[in-house]
Amino acid sequence: MKKSIHLKTFLAFIVIGLFVIATGCIKQRVNTPSDQDQQQTPSGGDSTTPPPSNGSNGETGGEYGYNHPACRTGSPPGIADGNQILDYYKADVLPRVIAHGTSQPYQYASSHPGGVVWSSETDLPASLSPNIFFTNSRFNLRVKALEGVRSVDDAKGNYCRFVPMPYQKLRIGVVVRKAGSSGGHYYRFEDVKVGEFSNVKEFVVPPGTNEPLIIEFRDLEWDYDCKNMTETNDPNAPFYCPYSKIWHSQCVSLRFEFATDETRDIPCPRAY
Repeated sequence: MKKSIHLKTFLAFIVIGLFVIATGCIKQRVNTPSDQDQQQTPSGGDSTTPPPSNGSNGETGGEYGYNHPACRTGSPPGIADGNQILDYYKADVLPRVIAHGTSQPYQYASSHPGGVVWSSETDLPASLSPNIFFTNSRFNLRVKALEGVRSVDDAKGNYCRFVPMPYQKLRIGVVVRKAGSSGGHYYRFEDVKVGEFSNVKEFVVPPGTNEPLIIEFRDLEWDYDCKNMTETNDPNAPFYCPYSKIWHSQCVSLRFEFATDETRDIPCPRAY
């Protein structure tokens, strides 16, 4: 009888021990997957969500994030937020936009329909494919004001004849639209200093876009009249400040850069 009791007690301890071991294993199997999920979560965002501006590695903005010290005058390496290899399209590979002013009398109106002085639809050099403007969700662009020019043709083939006036800043309008559409997302870059880039504007990509976007420059204005008239105490200065239409005899110039879904993003401050 005593042996039977001892045997039952022994078996009970074995059962309890096995239960404890099994419970511990279950807890380990429950905890393990969530730990792995956390470790495998990408640190960067996808192509439609910019990573934090204080990123610390190649996929989230590098050392400077979206505030690279070379942004104002240079073209720093782009940010890969979706494993992109191709860098954004920089000023040195894109055409310089040269345009006559649009003040009255506007002798070049026939070649500037709607006031557009440059369009990717009609003025893109043959060396570049319109497909560089194709994107599904991201189109970020910035502009750089340059000095006026002479003895060259503008984007529409009109000769720039006169000595350029020394403006210091430009106001630049940009339209991003869908092919075949008359309207699009319009934005005007303000106070773009000669020799410097503007901040980056994140344009709205039209839904259902299955062709390259059309990029247009228009509504260019300068600060020359305001500055010159203010310095000479001209009473009409308030009508020309802070900006006015550029003389039709003058040619101004600018460059631009942009990023799409397929490229790295521009690592510079945003325009709002």
